[in-house]
Amino acid sequence: MKPIRILALLLVILSFFVSFYSYSLLPEKIATHWGMSGEANGFSEKSFGTYLLPIITLVVFELLVFFPKIDPMRRDAKGFEGYYDLFVLVIVGFFAYLNVATILFNLGYLADMNIMLIPAFAVLFYVMGILLEHTKPNWFIGIRTPWTLSNETVWDKTHALGAKLFKAIGILALLSLFVPNYGFIVVVGLAVFGALGTVVYSYLEFRKLKRTKKQ
Repeated sequence: MKPIRILALLLVILSFFVSFYSYSLLPEKIATHWGMSGEANGFSEKSFGTYLLPIITLVVFELLVFFPKIDPMRRDAKGFEGYYDLFVLVIVGFFAYLNVATILFNLGYLADMNIMLIPAFAVLFYVMGILLEHTKPNWFIGIRTPWTLSNETVWDKTHALGAKLFKAIGILALLSLFVPNYGFIVVVGLAVFGALGTVVYSYLEFRKLKRTKKQ
């Protein structure tokens, strides 16, 4: 196993350890869901909620390692494995970080989860931008629309735009901390804009390419 994936696996193990160590300190019911304002609006029994995120972290790690192995375009997708491994590490770190934030909130050290969540999403979006910048055509990761998968030129142009968008979204998401009452709404809005914008762009580029070929 690659060193960066070993590090990701260690984060999974650390997440379980943090939950195990904190279990006896937590109340019988813990907050496991928060609204846009950062206030808790969903609760679970301690026996379930304490280990929910570590289990999700483990499952996500296993899926991210497994799915590229069965990608029909695996050979064509070589060349960005290092960036993908970085993405795996950041995703696992993201969930491990959420687990720590959840425990801190339930122990009374945090009053507003958005203060913890927004920086995590900012880093995640920025790293997504880095990954998109180097992603080659494949069936598993990237902006996979019928138009990007049908034409490599459309794939390259769409991912070049997506890389810039998601890096910008990462920076803007971090700046949204200066408007705490609307910060998470801003983050969600930016993410939706980035996702929909790249899909529409891929379609328009595909149409433009078809018109050019007909001329």
